Amino acid sequence: MLALNEAGAPFHDAALPSVPALGHRAFVLSEWVPELKGRRGVLELSVSGGALAAVPLRFSGEGVMSSVEAQGLYEGQGGGARVYVFPHIAAGGGFSSTISLSNLEAEPARVRLTARAGAGDGSTAAWPAGWSGQEVEIGSGKTMEITLPDEGAMPASGMVRVESDRRLGGMVQFRRAMEGMPGQAAAVALMTPGGPLVAPFDNRDGVLTAIALANAHVTEEARVTLTARNAAGAVIETATVNLPAQGHRAVALTELLPRSQGEWGGLEIRTEGGAASAIALRFLDSGAFTSIQMWK
Repeated sequence: MLALNEAGAPFHDAALPSVPALGHRAFVLSEWVPELKGRRGVLELSVSGGALAAVPLRFSGEGVMSSVEAQGLYEGQGGGARVYVFPHIAAGGGFSSTISLSNLEAEPARVRLTARAGAGDGSTAAWPAGWSGQEVEIGSGKTMEITLPDEGAMPASGMVRVESDRRLGGMVQFRRAMEGMPGQAAAVALMTPGGPLVAPFDNRDGVLTAIALANAHVTEEARVTLTARNAAGAVIETATVNLPAQGHRAVALTELLPRSQGEWGGLEIRTEGGAASAIALRFLDSGAFTSIQMWK
């Protein structure tokens, strides 16, 4: 394990516990490697033998927990324009979002971020809180962080389009803090647009699945087809959403697919035109929520 600070400079190299065949280990990283306590940055994991998978878990002092999707590290030379997207961000009305981006290549990355706020009907406008994006350079191995604070009585939600000439990894963590309720957080990995996409859904008692759709194309509309299937694979219902260029829509799945109420199973998303992506959000009656990364 190699730890790099925000500037991309290595500051600690250590061996983590070995994992036996068909084994599993979960541990607090700073307890195993005390040098990481009070620090932040990026971890690079290299594996010798076996077939290892890993997921980091992030905890705050208030007890808020979220998972973080690990990104594959590209060690070769890249170059060429790439478009990524965070399909959902939220700020205001108790919500805040923190965007983290890391350069996974050996050369500096020129990055442009464009934030758009959804109007509810699929159309978007510039982000209302004074930050509509920026252009930055991220050095090799370096990480940048941008926070959209909780400003304003009403929440705004939307998407962020990310253009880069190098391969990036990243996530956005959006948090909700409301008086009288425990804090909540969810993390969404940086995505490349396109599909098809698949995710589980659950709309049984006390649970609601929502969907956030984003079209990262700057000129072309995206036609998005959603199909809900039950646990046996039978089609419950299909619906189509037309997303304009740079469009965003976040909605309860039951609003688009009413017959999914009381059901659980799999959600398929297929797109034509544009550059669409999506994430699912799972809500409980208690107010707890989490994000569900969709699979390609």
